Amino acid sequence: MLAVNTFAQTIELDTKASSLKWVGKKVGGSHNGTVAIESGSFELEGGKITQGVALVDLTTIEDDDMSIFSPLRGKLVKHLKSEDFFDVERFPKAKFELKSFEVGEGGKTKVKGNLSVRGKTKPIEFLVDYKKSENEHHVLGKVTLDRTEWGLTFRSGKFFEKLGDKLIYDDFEVELDLKATEKAKD
Repeated sequence: MLAVNTFAQTIELDTKASSLKWVGKKVGGSHNGTVAIESGSFELEGGKITQGVALVDLTTIEDDDMSIFSPLRGKLVKHLKSEDFFDVERFPKAKFELKSFEVGEGGKTKVKGNLSVRGKTKPIEFLVDYKKSENEHHVLGKVTLDRTEWGLTFRSGKFFEKLGDKLIYDDFEVELDLKATEKAKD
C-alpha cells in the first residue's frame, strides 16, 4: 500500500513565470494590458491544493494595446491608477484568498475564493485548467469580474445615465497563467 503524505507543504508561485492579463471594454473599443503578481503561495496536503493566497501589485498596471510612445497610453495607465478606478495610492494591492480548489473531470477545476480590491472583499468562483506533472503546477484560466462590485463605478451604466459612447462596460476579464514548482524535500 502506498502511503500518502498528509503533511501540508507550502508551494510558492513563480511570479516571474506567471502572468495576469486584463481586458476592459467600452463602447466602440477595448484596452488590454498586464499587472504583476507580487507574491503567492498555496498549501498542498495529501496531493491536493487546500488553500492559498496571492497579492497583486496594482501599481504595475500597464496597457499593451497602444504604442509605448503614445501619450494616450500614459494617460490611460494614470487614469486606471487614479481614484476613478483602482486608487492605487490608497489601495496598492489586490488580494485573492483561495478557499477551495476542486479538480473536476475533463481537466476543469472549480476555484472559489475571496477577492479584495479597494478595501472591499467579495467571493468569486471560476473555472481553470489545472495541470500537474511531477513537481510542476500550472493553472490557466480566465475570470470575468464586475468592477462595480468593488466600487469601480466610473462611467458605469449601472450608476450613470446618458453616457452614450463614453460608457465603460462593468465586466472585465483577467487571464491567469500561474506556474509553481515544488522544491525538493530534504
